[in-house]
Amino acid sequence: MKNIWRRIIHREWAFIFERKKNFGFFMLAYPFVIMGLILAIFSGKVLDQIPVGVVDNSSGYYSRELMRTLKSNRFLSPRPFATVAAARKALDQGRIYGVVSIDESYDKDLLKNSGASINAWINNEFLLVGGNLTKGLNSVVGALQAKYQRRTLAALGVPASMGDSFASPV
Repeated sequence: MKNIWRRIIHREWAFIFERKKNFGFFMLAYPFVIMGLILAIFSGKVLDQIPVGVVDNSSGYYSRELMRTLKSNRFLSPRPFATVAAARKALDQGRIYGVVSIDESYDKDLLKNSGASINAWINNEFLLVGGNLTKGLNSVVGALQAKYQRRTLAALGVPASMGDSFASPV
């Protein structure tokens, strides 16, 4: 009985490795090739501390608060620039991957509740870098937006317990 099984196994292995050599490759070597590719793709480190240029034209309390929030984000490493042209030149040279420009009327617009704005230019040439930079900027803007929304609701007389439900409904 052992001889029969041995002959069957020998016959099948001979068929796989002598007549159909690509079958042997796909059975034994191909899984290791695929595992190596998947390991190479997902073994990279997390991209953080991405250099981004910040041009603060407002120089007020709230623009400095925005700068502090940008510094505290794990994805961003803000670097101050004097003008938008200098920051855009650094972006074109590849020294930074994004530019954030704070408008001159940023603080005034926040105090008037008329919708302050910032401008951002992002280099999406490298998808992971651009994606993480966008994620970092969106989280900073979202956090500040929720904070200012709570402040506005408190000024309108909405209780603090209800203000949280407006700012973060989930």
